[in-house]
Amino acid sequence: MNLSALTSNIKSIQRGAYTGTGGTVTITSVNTAKSLLLINGGINTTGGQEAYAELTNGTTITIGAVYVNGLAMVVRWQVIEFN
Repeated sequence: MNLSALTSNIKSIQRGAYTGTGGTVTITSVNTAKSLLLINGGINTTGGQEAYAELTNGTTITIGAVYVNGLAMVVRWQVIEFN
């Protein structure tokens, strides 16, 4: 498998983690039509949260939870922008 062929279409990758009960994360500007947001985590110590996230615009990720029990959750996120 030629890895350079797979990665040559990637313009940028941004990664981070959010801790809280819901809010926003500011990222370096991306073209939303050419970007993909991936998340994992989102469960707190009681297991009572189900996280969701949206690439709201070119510089903002909005993170929330289906069930908020007042405890912070950790959501790891990654935005991949393609050429």
